[in-house]
Formats: sequence, C-alpha cells, structure tokens
Amino acid sequence: AREGRAGADASTWAQELCGELERCRRELEQEGERRQEVQKRTGMAVTGFQDREMRYRSDLSVAREKLKEYRIEAEELKGIRLRQSQELEVLQEACCDALHSLERQRQRCESDEARSEIELATVEADGKELAE
Repeated sequence: AREGRAGADASTWAQELCGELERCRRELEQEGERRQEVQKRTGMAVTGFQDREMRYRSDLSVAREKLKEYRIEAEELKGIRLRQSQELEVLQEACCDALHSLERQRQRCESDEARSEIELATVEADGKELAE
C-alpha cells in the first residue's frame, strides 16, 4: 500500500510539475509576445523620432539658405541706400547752388530794374527840359 501511495504521490507530483511547467511555458510565450510588442513600439517610436529629426534637419538647412539669401539681399540694399544717399547729397548741393544762383540773379534783376527806372526818369526829365 505504501508503494501505491508513493506512486500516487509521485504521479501527483509529476502532474503538478507538468502543470507548473505548462504555466511557465505560457508565461514565457506571453513575455515573448510582450517583448515583441515593446520592440515593435520602440522601433516605431525610434523611426518616428528619426523621421522628425531628418525633417527638422532639412528645415534647418532650408532656413540657413534663406538666411544666407536675406543677408545677401540686406547687403545689396545697404549698397543701394548708400548710393542713393550720395546721389541725394549731390542733388541737395546742386539745389543749394541753383537757389543761390537764382537769388543772385534776382538781386541783379532788381538792381538792373532800379537803374533802368533811374535812367528812364533821367531821360524823361531831359525830354521835358528839351521840350520847354
């Protein structure tokens, strides 16, 4: 009877061991599936980050080129502004010279007019004397 009980205990123990082994196998499979899912998600996240990084790098490159173009344009505009301010100075000087020349001409004309009026008055006075 003892051997029968020992055999039954061994059989029960073997069944428990097989059950535990099956449970461990299922857990191992589940862990493997979870690991694969985590790897898949991690891979997708890494790919997403890499794609974004490449896009950002591309955007940075485009922005740098645009900034370079803006700097060149700014230099060109500075040159244009300098030339135009120099032209404006020349035109202002010419305008001042023309204004002074006009003022001198006006004064000459006023002097000539005053002289002419005096000469006219003298001629008219001489004409009256001769007429008398």
